[in-house]
Amino acid sequence: MHAYALGLQACGQSVCIWADSAYCANHAELRQFLPVDQNRSAFRDAKASKLIILVNMGLKNIPQTVLWRLQGRRVLFCVHEPIRNMADFRNLGLSKVEMAKLKVMRALIMLQIRLSTALIVFSQKTLTEVAGIKPVVQHPLLYVDQHSQLGPLTSAPNAIAYIGTIAKDHAFAEFLAFVEHCLENGLFPEHRFVIATRSTFDPNHFAAWGAVAAGRVTVQSGRLLSGGEINAFYADAAVIWCAYRRSNQSGVLPKAYMFGVPVLVSPALTGGQAGDIHFQANELGAEIKSYAFDDIAIAIESILADRVRLSKACRTYYLKTFDYKANIPTLKSMVSAYD
Repeated sequence: MHAYALGLQACGQSVCIWADSAYCANHAELRQFLPVDQNRSAFRDAKASKLIILVNMGLKNIPQTVLWRLQGRRVLFCVHEPIRNMADFRNLGLSKVEMAKLKVMRALIMLQIRLSTALIVFSQKTLTEVAGIKPVVQHPLLYVDQHSQLGPLTSAPNAIAYIGTIAKDHAFAEFLAFVEHCLENGLFPEHRFVIATRSTFDPNHFAAWGAVAAGRVTVQSGRLLSGGEINAFYADAAVIWCAYRRSNQSGVLPKAYMFGVPVLVSPALTGGQAGDIHFQANELGAEIKSYAFDDIAIAIESILADRVRLSKACRTYYLKTFDYKANIPTLKSMVSAYD
């Protein structure tokens, strides 16, 4: 959201952000773009905007999109999730209730897609799925470089980290099982394991090993993390888990590159299901072929053994691919086409 605001501002646009108050409270960088009168309706104020970008799905946006279109506004909707094939989700072993929720969400996303002027997509897979429904703008996920905001590190990055929502499609259970295996067998004794998520997770899960008390495991869970807290976890990581079971795109991956952190990925990201994920083996991290403990350990060891070179490559890739400044020409073309 911040990257879009800065990028569009660099294109000569006047930008205003309307977002959840709790989210904004944890992201001070957004304040310069918030409406002066916080009590005014975002949807009423948006009448003054020619171009409206919906960065996420929201129920309130659906009827408002109808109104905005009737008023001649142009509404661009960012499509983050696949919309047609539910097989990927069924293969994860989701319950009937979870599948029902996903089907409802997919129906709402399809409705928002059909109501919008055009779509913004971030992967080739999504582009293929929405082809022919609406005009499409494609570019990578956009970020503002925060690498220098933390200042010099007091120690070398040390953690093997899982950052983000706890989910079956992110293979959290596989990560957790691997951590338990390492604690039981004394693997990677010089490194810590980190779980940083707003999802609920009990740190006492590791009580049997005394791992939290001993500093071998760090768990931050159960609340929304500030931007500074999230950045600190990235900056302290030596390796970040992106070995997902299903993925259409990854927000963790570009953020890892931003902080020069190599990633551990799975075939779900490098081919087959995603196909266009931003990853190069032996340049930006390592790929596992299975969730066998030995496979994971060997891949992590290969990253740690060559981390300095990989870290530099990750930073270079971030700057040329995901930083909003590298994508200003695309944003200018988008504004020109729809403003």
